[in-house]
Amino acid sequence: MNLKKKTNFWVENKLITKEQQQAILKKEEKRFLPFVLLSFLWLGILCFFVGFLTLVYAHWNNIADWIKLLSLGLLGIVVCLGVFYALKNRKKIMFETALFFSFFMIGGGIGLCTQVFNLPLMTHQGLLLWAFLSLGIVLVSKKEFLFLLWIPLFLGGLLGSLKLELLLLFFEQSPLFSTVVLAAFFFVLLFLTRKYPKGWLSPVYKWSVAFYIMVVFLGDRAMSNVFMGLVVFFFCLLLLIALAIKERRVILFNIVSFCVVVRLIWFYFQLSDSLHLTGTGFLSLGVIILLFCGTWVLFEKKLSSKPIF
Repeated sequence: MNLKKKTNFWVENKLITKEQQQAILKKEEKRFLPFVLLSFLWLGILCFFVGFLTLVYAHWNNIADWIKLLSLGLLGIVVCLGVFYALKNRKKIMFETALFFSFFMIGGGIGLCTQVFNLPLMTHQGLLLWAFLSLGIVLVSKKEFLFLLWIPLFLGGLLGSLKLELLLLFFEQSPLFSTVVLAAFFFVLLFLTRKYPKGWLSPVYKWSVAFYIMVVFLGDRAMSNVFMGLVVFFFCLLLLIALAIKERRVILFNIVSFCVVVRLIWFYFQLSDSLHLTGTGFLSLGVIILLFCGTWVLFEKKLSSKPIF
């Protein structure tokens, strides 16, 4: 029901007068027009920058190196001036926006200097350098978004330095041991950082949950026995479910529930060669879950001293 129909209903039921209805509609009309204009403004800015960056990318090799470096330097000066201006005048949104651009300018500057001066910088070394140079910006920012970006940046550089191929090979050769050790590490980390909704510990908690689930999926996939992988998977995710229920974390519960559904679908296709075994397994699992739910309901009713029907 739109606003006009809604206000007509109010007028018919004598909740407001006709004059009040016209005043409401006029007020909302004035609010709507700037919103539409702002939407078109953002669309125009987006199209402009997409077109500009596309042209720069298309003619990148034809642009002189001194122009590239000069442009980077001028852009850096503008961003620094924006940071100081926002800090001096206490403009929080402008300050965080300038820090955001500064963060990505560091990465862009490293890439540009590597290309122009032919520096022998490997990808993981560039990521680590970017992470260390931008750490101050991340710590100054009052928003957690930059730290959410910084963590995988740092880990990508660190894992690249530690030879990720060897770590994955070890994971493939000892899936159970690797899964238990890494999952335990990330579970302890997310458990210790779970009660910090603000600050840099909040991104640590979120990435710990993500890496915990990733490790569980990788360990499940690396197991030679399908049922062994399923048992390890559900055991690890049940720990997260128990934590989510205990502390009333709805988002965490929904994420883990989604992962469980994905794993069950994957398990169905793993057993699709034997329809009898698949049907029997899912039927048994369904009965177990329903019995568990029924027992839970009866137990809750008994505790609340309500009659059981």
